[in-house]
Amino acid sequence: MDYTVTFADPNVLLAEGSYSVERTTTTLGQTEVQNVENLIFATDGTWMRNGNELIFVTDGEEQSYTITELTATTMTISTVDVSTVVESGFTYVVNTNLIATDRR
Repeated sequence: MDYTVTFADPNVLLAEGSYSVERTTTTLGQTEVQNVENLIFATDGTWMRNGNELIFVTDGEEQSYTITELTATTMTISTVDVSTVVESGFTYVVNTNLIATDRR
């Protein structure tokens, strides 16, 4: 993983690099594990904070995260994304729980 997010003033979000995740999918009792590479968490844009909510605005799209930990050296944010995928005539509902921890 080589990914950097910089929260600059005034509310400028700078992002650089990519990361990978291990994705586990279970369908009808069958579990599949995949390594997904070259992902991007955010792109350059702006950020706002409203209480424990952190909002990124990139390319005109707004994404909201809940701040679950914030110290002088660590920030952990989380969100849940629900999407519908139609593939080969089947409709899937995909729930993604994202937890990201950033350290100085």
